[in-house]
Amino acid sequence: MENGSKNKALVSIIAILLLTNISMLVFILRHKEEPPHQDTKKPGLTERIKKEVMFDSTQMAAFESRKKAHWDRMRVIFDTMTATKERFYYLTYNPQTPDSYLDSQASIIGLQQKQIDLNMIRYFKDVRKICNKHQLPKYDSILPEMFKRMTEPPRKK
Repeated sequence: MENGSKNKALVSIIAILLLTNISMLVFILRHKEEPPHQDTKKPGLTERIKKEVMFDSTQMAAFESRKKAHWDRMRVIFDTMTATKERFYYLTYNPQTPDSYLDSQASIIGLQQKQIDLNMIRYFKDVRKICNKHQLPKYDSILPEMFKRMTEPPRKK
């Protein structure tokens, strides 16, 4: 092959590679993959009370003090329940554990869950007492979503 035809072949190959690279770059930029949808956290009770129920500063102070006291109590209950569940599930390693003992331990977990649920309903009722007659319908309208969030199973990520 002559130098001239070698050069033409090399220039052609380079041109084809250059066009291919440019095409790929354009394709990638146009079809840029969007980041995975981040599950944005829905506003909690505090944010919704501020925005939708529109507590004034006195009501917010009362709400915040109730909220702090409630979660201080709940933290202790949750910690106790976590420890109880850990001990319960570690019984998996003991093949001699009788079913009657497993049942009694599961009942303890059930009682702790009952305590959690009773405390939650008392909390929602207590916060409801802060509302004036115009705020009650707004407060009551946000509760079903709070209840649903508390009772639905965790979602896949």
